[in-house]
Amino acid sequence: MNITRFLRSVMGKFFDNTEALFSYDYQSSKNKIDSFPMPKDDIDRSVFQYLCTMSRMPLYKRIVLNIASLIVFLPYYILMRLKNVGLKKVHKFDAVFFTDRISEDTIPNSLRKKYKEIVCVKYGEHMSLDKIDSKFVWNIVLNRPFSPYFNLKVMMKIGMISSCIRCYEPQVIIHYSESSFATSIASHYCEEKKISYIGIMHGERLFSLKLPFFRCTEYYAWDEDYVALLKSMRCEESQFRVEVPQSLILPDYSNTKNPRYDYTFYLQIETDDSLQKLKKVLVAMKNRGYNLSIRPHPLSDMAAYNSSFGEYNIEDPRMITLKQSFMDTKYVVSKFSTVLYQAWYLGIDIVIDDYTVPDLYRKLNNLGYVMIKKPHRKLSEIMREVEI
Repeated sequence: MNITRFLRSVMGKFFDNTEALFSYDYQSSKNKIDSFPMPKDDIDRSVFQYLCTMSRMPLYKRIVLNIASLIVFLPYYILMRLKNVGLKKVHKFDAVFFTDRISEDTIPNSLRKKYKEIVCVKYGEHMSLDKIDSKFVWNIVLNRPFSPYFNLKVMMKIGMISSCIRCYEPQVIIHYSESSFATSIASHYCEEKKISYIGIMHGERLFSLKLPFFRCTEYYAWDEDYVALLKSMRCEESQFRVEVPQSLILPDYSNTKNPRYDYTFYLQIETDDSLQKLKKVLVAMKNRGYNLSIRPHPLSDMAAYNSSFGEYNIEDPRMITLKQSFMDTKYVVSKFSTVLYQAWYLGIDIVIDDYTVPDLYRKLNNLGYVMIKKPHRKLSEIMREVEI
């Protein structure tokens, strides 16, 4: 159903962009989270997470989103009830993994060993509701009658899960959507059917109004520091497990005694200003004799980088694996990226770029960025050394 992808795209623009990420500091976010009473049940958890999430959005956007949700709710409810007709088991699997673009390697090995047959299902690919689901959804609607967007998201989540349960009869459903406020209700729904709803970490986390209060049957984080961060946002405490997945471990990686480059810069979607500052860094470090490499973001225009930074080595992330890139460098440099955790975990020295976007490091520190707690150097310190 295309509405699922549309809503994920819209909410990504509203909630997951850089502006939204840093629009609230730690204290204001904590004050908001702490203003809620202790959740009585999973509905409370989802409602509190929804209210925190929506508080990041201007009022006019909330109104538009809820009006649109009110309009499409009933047609999609009817469509999902009709989709239920004739729905049959396809094949029994041990687990369903909800994914759009995330590899199965993101699933912790302990789960992959326990649940050997895993089917990957795209978010929103199949949604349907049977009579029992319908009763479950309408109970939620009656609980929050004036929250159409909340109800639409919950209905769609239940429709996705219900279809998978009836088609594949899994023991567990694995997902990485803990930032969705429907997560706690989805966990309750699955557990009523004796199915575990397991969340897995797949990217960096900060103290955020999108993440508080959630509960999964189990949630797998990479590190105890991430567990502490999530607990500080009042997420249910007994759910957490710690395990680093295969996608981060890079099992074939081995240390190189004499790597080709002293520093490799792992870039994100950069601005003109950050690229100008990066060029200043590269010139200063090159003048001091360092061998340097740049690895643009996979969505970047490689031709533009080749034109502007042609005198430096430029890694094409579509051609050179991360494992090979790590083996070729002494230091990994980035602002806010999973590669910093991967490098640290593998024993590679890391540098956090606090120079090309000057205020970012302070904001990251304010929001509990875990990598700041790990041993690291700051790029500004290196610049002071090379500019002497």
